[in-house]
Amino acid sequence: MVIARDTGDATQPPETATDAEGAARISFKTAIDAHIRWKDRLENYVHGVADMPLVIEVVAADDCCLLGKWIHGNCKTRFSHLEVFQHLLHAHAEFHRHAARILASMQRGEQSEAMEQLQMGDYPKASAEVKGLVAKLYVEVLCDPDRSLGLGGKP
Repeated sequence: MVIARDTGDATQPPETATDAEGAARISFKTAIDAHIRWKDRLENYVHGVADMPLVIEVVAADDCCLLGKWIHGNCKTRFSHLEVFQHLLHAHAEFHRHAARILASMQRGEQSEAMEQLQMGDYPKASAEVKGLVAKLYVEVLCDPDRSLGLGGKP
């Protein structure tokens, strides 16, 4: 099963899920890996070594990347009742807002500003928070599968 493929569309990141069912079935590790690949793509863009252009509207949308499709799809269906899921949903959207600001700086020709935001601004903090929340969700699901599926479980 292909969960993501490069469609050749310059407006979409290569890891954008084109198969909705595949996006729904990704693992927690795949979710984190997809986030890291997306983050690397933005960093390459800022450093001037991107293979494809980025579009602010796509970058700003938190439901276009593979992780976002998972969060807004299968993950939401299964885990929206969990507090950690709600935190992940908001943190992932915030990450994309920071990424869009970096891209906007680049498109205004402010590479040094974009580099600063990329390395020391809210962007790296937001990225770390997203990865941490995916890991926390995984641990919560692993430690108490009944509760994570909304079946009661331990208080």
